[in-house]
Amino acid sequence: MFGDRVREARQRVRTPAGARLTQGDLAIAVGVERNTVSRWENSGVRPKDPHVVRRLAVALRVPMEWLFADDGGDASDAWTGSEREVPGSAAVREGIAPRPPYAGLDPLGQRVSPLAYAVIHDYLARLEQGGATSEQTAEAGRLLVQSACNRLRRGDPRTRPIDVVLADIEATWGYVMAILSEEGKEG
Repeated sequence: MFGDRVREARQRVRTPAGARLTQGDLAIAVGVERNTVSRWENSGVRPKDPHVVRRLAVALRVPMEWLFADDGGDASDAWTGSEREVPGSAAVREGIAPRPPYAGLDPLGQRVSPLAYAVIHDYLARLEQGGATSEQTAEAGRLLVQSACNRLRRGDPRTRPIDVVLADIEATWGYVMAILSEEGKEG
């Protein structure tokens, strides 16, 4: 049941280019090896670390409870993929990745992991809901993507530990919110 749900949710998630999320992409987003994702999907092995479970749910854009529900029914019956809010990720529709509102930056071209991409979109959605202008949202998006690709750190952003990348994004979010709060915007 758990493995079927992980596979189903992974296949619903789309990259910004429209491709399905691969086991390798999910592994990078969660911070595990690709063969670990394969074991989750094919052997029924479940992660024990609560941080891994949280990152898995965020990357798959599903509630944690849905992943572990043992209702005996079909996984698609328990969660239809309709719009929902998952802490740390944007409310999305039916596995369709939102289009970036920031012009000129392709997050995957910048080698942003799928989880970091989802977190950035969540922050940008919060800005839009809080009344930020399209220019402010675009600039915030540019800053958040750049923070995920921080060149002050060594190595490729997609191979860095996801907690490090998310900490850089979170620090930039604090900076963005400090500026926008002076402008009377919420996020």
